[in-house]
Amino acid sequence: MLKRGLTALLNLSHPDVLKYHQVLTDGNTILVVTDRCCGDLRQFITDYRDIHEPIPSELMLSLLEQLADALAHLHSLSRSAHSGLPSSVVLEPDNIMFAGDGRRVVLADFGFCEGISSGAAKAGDPAYMAPETLLCGDTTAASDVWSLGAVAYELATLRKPDFLGGREPEDVFVDGWRPDLSGVTDGFIKSVLERIFVLDPAERPTAKELGCLLRMANDSTDEQEAQDTRLKEVCAAFVEALNRASNETVALRKDPPDRATRMDIIREQCAIAAKLFREIQEIKAEMGETDETDEMEESDESEEPEKHLIEEDDSTDLMKAVDRNDVEAVKTLIPLQGGMKMKGCALVGDWKIYEGTALMRAAVYGHAGIVELLAEKEKGLKDSNGWTALMWAVKNDHTDCVRLLMREKDLKGYNGGTALDMAKLWRNHEIVALLSE
Repeated sequence: MLKRGLTALLNLSHPDVLKYHQVLTDGNTILVVTDRCCGDLRQFITDYRDIHEPIPSELMLSLLEQLADALAHLHSLSRSAHSGLPSSVVLEPDNIMFAGDGRRVVLADFGFCEGISSGAAKAGDPAYMAPETLLCGDTTAASDVWSLGAVAYELATLRKPDFLGGREPEDVFVDGWRPDLSGVTDGFIKSVLERIFVLDPAERPTAKELGCLLRMANDSTDEQEAQDTRLKEVCAAFVEALNRASNETVALRKDPPDRATRMDIIREQCAIAAKLFREIQEIKAEMGETDETDEMEESDESEEPEKHLIEEDDSTDLMKAVDRNDVEAVKTLIPLQGGMKMKGCALVGDWKIYEGTALMRAAVYGHAGIVELLAEKEKGLKDSNGWTALMWAVKNDHTDCVRLLMREKDLKGYNGGTALDMAKLWRNHEIVALLSE
């Protein structure tokens, strides 16, 4: 069985799984020839802990994405009865190696040594084992995902997870159990771990779903960095153009003989500065940043003027996917971020929405397909003005979305009005008829 499993690995090829080249046997001794590795994740975490520095978020996301992709690949192969591969892997920092180039991690332990010696039981450290593994000995794709979550926890906190706290698993993993994630400061990682650390294996995301989610988070981080760099470059060019125009203006006071030429330079640099200023505004808009104006103070829609409204755009990845009308991304993100409200605000279409939801955005844009996906998860939620997604659909004349959100028709805003009252106010007769049914 052991040799069969090792032989199966010879045909396995994935950048994040240790490459096995040859299996040699000599009596009871088995030698395996693999790619060269240069250290493990345990030492990597220790190095950061020793210098009292957190692992950079983008690096952590990259490592977790690689591990999730490797697991997804192995799980797809393990479904074959003839693959010879085990149903799960031993996933913990000691068994995650860095490839020869030091830029990628590889899974290196597939649990083949489990039980081959007398008295041997489960392979691995209990701190990384799923409840069903500790309680019943079950090792499945879902238990691998739990182990990946435990690794993610350690990367985020630089501490090994200790959910047992010296107690027996049967005394800890009982109905109502929730993990203590107070040490995880990264909001995205915490939201992922909350979905992974659940007692029912069927409720956990798959490795494939995790890989997709982490990839989108990585792309979002890369895009943010590119926008930051671009903004800095354009701002520097803007300042340079203004400085040159200013210098030429100072020179004009001396009444130089080339006055006409210098006037042309001033006009040219002012035109460049104006163009760069518009580009700066466009970049800020793409990044969700807007310049504060008196118009915000003139809004009288809020019925709670004493409430402090946060201006920061803290849109979730799900909300951003709705903005792009990316249906597949929305499907992936709903289990992880569905039902979440912003603490700040975002410009959605022509409207600035405080404490909004992904469903409200879909209603504003008229993305009926996404409204249908989110309607059950986010029904009844209200923004800072007490508006529901249905009210936003009414406001923007999206009749198809109104039909999908009829369960909210009796809900009232903070001013006491319903969606029907709004439709009557704005004289949308088709929606009035629909809501009056």
